[in-house]
Amino acid sequence: MSRFLSKLLCFKEKYLFNKKSNNDAYILWALAWPPVILNILRIGNSILDIKSVGYLHTAALTAVGSTFTITMLIYAMSSSMGISASAIISRAFGAKNREEYTEAAKQVLSAGIILGIVITCILIFIKPYLVNFFIPSSNKLAAEYMDTYLSLISYSAPASMIVQISAASLIAIGQSKSQMYISVFQIILYALLNMHLTPPQMELFGFKLHTLGWGISGSGSAYTFSMWVSAMIFLITVSRTKLGRTISFTLPTLNWLKRFFNISAPASVSWLLKISILMFTSWILKELDNGSVAIAAFRMGITLESICIMPAVGLAQAAGALAGQSLGMKDFNRANRIGWLAGKHGGIIAGIISVIIFIFAPNLAGWLIPEKYDVINEAVLFLRIICCMEVFQAYGSILTNVLQTAGDTRSPLYISFLTLWLSRLVLMFSAVKILELGSLGAWMVMSFTLGLYGIATIYIYSRGNWKNIKV
Repeated sequence: MSRFLSKLLCFKEKYLFNKKSNNDAYILWALAWPPVILNILRIGNSILDIKSVGYLHTAALTAVGSTFTITMLIYAMSSSMGISASAIISRAFGAKNREEYTEAAKQVLSAGIILGIVITCILIFIKPYLVNFFIPSSNKLAAEYMDTYLSLISYSAPASMIVQISAASLIAIGQSKSQMYISVFQIILYALLNMHLTPPQMELFGFKLHTLGWGISGSGSAYTFSMWVSAMIFLITVSRTKLGRTISFTLPTLNWLKRFFNISAPASVSWLLKISILMFTSWILKELDNGSVAIAAFRMGITLESICIMPAVGLAQAAGALAGQSLGMKDFNRANRIGWLAGKHGGIIAGIISVIIFIFAPNLAGWLIPEKYDVINEAVLFLRIICCMEVFQAYGSILTNVLQTAGDTRSPLYISFLTLWLSRLVLMFSAVKILELGSLGAWMVMSFTLGLYGIATIYIYSRGNWKNIKV
């Protein structure tokens, strides 16, 4: 029965890719809805994560908020390798070059596993320095929490590589549902483990849940364990598709490493710029009188704000894969059209959700961390300021993924450097340190630079130079 369903899904996806151009919206959403649903579940999982930790001391929220940039770093490096896989595999698949896309899948996965192990080793080595950098010196409890949490999270790096590369490879050949099912399983497993292991007590929708009360150790253990289970399932699933036996590890060749590097290096640097500015934000918040509160609110606000662009993330993956396949088929007009269509849909939805979150921000924050009023008020302030630019962020995220999948990873790098790094660095330092606007100044600068990022990406995409790049 399962084989019949798999063949039926593959037939449907093949049919969708061969549809005529006047059905672009249907094809786009047919491929996008699984990542959209998946992203909704991921955000829901992050919300439950905050709620689980919210039952602990405020110092635990500060620790998790400080570690957020590290988990984002792991995700960023994994996603950059996934971009390499998507760019090469989608074009080869569109050109029906089986030898090319099967070998690419094997090589990129091997390279990703090696990189994941290296990241784990580096994080374990520099962990004490990271704790001192992020946590206010006066908050010893938060420092202990972050040390424990970061130790556990570090071991998820190789698994994250496997998950992101495998998911990108499956989407590149049109099998977005397969990666959705596995990721949904991982999210549910993590949520159940987190709610059971972390809080000393927990009530969800009026029901009291039985918990073990491991505290911050439970949250870190739940995340890493669920990630590794998901990685193993991904390896088995990918090996049963047209991508072949990628589960067999091999040392990547120099030629393939160069190809991956040319695509992923600018994307990685772009991500690193974004991560480094988040680190700078955490550091500058740490220096405020209410530093611990601002850091805790920052983590919660980012999670709730991500609801605004959750459809954009799925649309970005679908648009990237479809644009890559279109370029492989030499249909440049369709590749361009797909990007604009995805951007328009993502922007409209982001605008609607932003208005809802702006109105109900106090209710959302109060439900997540009841009775921690100082953190709630700060999170509401952050949300209402950042929501003003979510439409531009949605456009920027979608068009950036199309550019990167097309092989133009340098333009997004330059945009990120100018708008999300240099401008934000200078303006935030000026607002907080010189003008002494506190966390309000930090939130205003973040919102303004998101708008710059979206506008700049729209301009670069409209020029169309990305259509002629070879990968």
